[in-house]
Amino acid sequence: MKIALLLFCCLLLLVVLVLVYITMGLCSDTQQLYKDRGMILDKINSLERKINSLERDMKDLDEAFDRLCSSYVRLESRIYRTGEKPKSPKSFKTGLVVSSIPRKQPNQEVIRKNLIANPR
Repeated sequence: MKIALLLFCCLLLLVVLVLVYITMGLCSDTQQLYKDRGMILDKINSLERKINSLERDMKDLDEAFDRLCSSYVRLESRIYRTGEKPKSPKSFKTGLVVSSIPRKQPNQEVIRKNLIANPR
């Protein structure tokens, strides 16, 4: 009887040790999951900051392009009004080459589309 009780206690102790080992392993895995989750959230936040920065840069570039188109339209209008041809492309602040004098008043949207389609 004592041997059976001793075997039962040993078996019970073995089961408890196995459960403790499994629980510690799960805790370790859980801690690793929290670390991984934290790293993933940090990367997501970093990517969001980069996306926001790129959006601001795109907005700035779009505004600069709009200013460039406006300058180009003013230049085309001046050429249309005065009939003067540029001596060289370097004479313009925009650096754009005007191939010929337009026959009608230029449209800013058309010029913008042409500049997008055919960048120089």
